[in-house]
Formats: sequence, structure tokens, C-alpha cells
Amino acid sequence: MNEVLTLREIENPSDLKERLEAQGWLVIRDAVQSVEQFEHISKLWFSQFHRSATRHDRNQASPDGLSLQVRSSGHLLAHAEGYYRPCLPPPDVGLLWCKTAPKGPGGETSLFDGAAFFTALPRAIAERLENEKVIYELLWSKDRWNLEFSTSSVENIRDIFTENGNIFYEFDKNENLHIHYHAEALVEDAHGQKRFINGLL
Repeated sequence: MNEVLTLREIENPSDLKERLEAQGWLVIRDAVQSVEQFEHISKLWFSQFHRSATRHDRNQASPDGLSLQVRSSGHLLAHAEGYYRPCLPPPDVGLLWCKTAPKGPGGETSLFDGAAFFTALPRAIAERLENEKVIYELLWSKDRWNLEFSTSSVENIRDIFTENGNIFYEFDKNENLHIHYHAEALVEDAHGQKRFINGLL
């Protein structure tokens, strides 16, 4: 199946869904020319959207002018969008659009095959990931958890967390939220194949 398409070859959202489930990714060339068109098509195909709090109000260019650089040090490593958030399910699909391709090196978007990564792990590490959970430790200011959970109420957070035995949390006097979240390192695809969740090691 061809992974590089034009918009005309995507007749409806169900066709898009079938192709994504079969391959895991698609490239659609020359689909949009503006942010407005990108958002319009996104809303035609999908109905629920994950808002990333870490990117909210951060539209300025990175120090190197590319999305590859993270703040002033380090680079963006392989990651799975939204898996760090307790209680709320991660998004099923990520949409990326590039208005102007960089002329020099850098700014590329790499795709990582979680199933191939898991298969390539040494057996002892793979078994440990199968048998043990990983722990996220998060310290979020009030502004951050307001955005992550779309609420400014401490009581709402307590209600969200109360029935989840994998979350241990506390608020300090400034309403900063300290979380220990026990999560699975692996998921299964539609065919039962195990996949490593990038970003947890």
C-alpha cells in the first residue's frame, strides 16, 4: 500500500482510518497551504483533540529555529504523545504539518516503530518491561495542571484521581501538583502485537 498520498486519494475518514491502522503512518502531500486549512481538515476527519500543555503559548521558534531543539539544551527524543498523563487516554492519531521545509539539516520528523523496538530489546529488558510498570514522577505548577486537565479546581483533580490505584499525588501550599504515576511500558496493537511506548526509558 502506498504511504505517500494526495488529498484526493483520501475519500473519507474511514478510508484514512483503515490506512493508518494498516501502516501506522501516512504522508499526504500538498494537502494544505495554511494553518486555517490544516485545522479545517483536522476537524473534518477527527472530533476530539488532545491539547498539549507543554506547547501552549509557546509559538516562538526554538533556539536553533527548528522544532528539533528543546529549549536551550538537549534534543527531542523519541516519545509517545500524551502517555505521560494519568487517567486521560492518549490520542490515537498525531497530525503534523510543515509550512516551510528547512533548507539546512535539522527539523526532521522521525518515526519509531514501537513493535520493532520491543522485538530488538535484549530478552531480559523485554521481560522486565512486560512484568513491571514504569513510574512517571511529575511536578506541575497550577498553570500546567489547569491546562492538562482543563480545570482549575483541586477538588476536581481529587475526583479524577480518586479511583485510580496507579496514581499517588499531593498538592503543596501553592497548589503545585506532585504525581507518581505507575504506567504500562507496552501496549498491544489491533493484531495483539506488543509495542514499546517510546519515551519511557
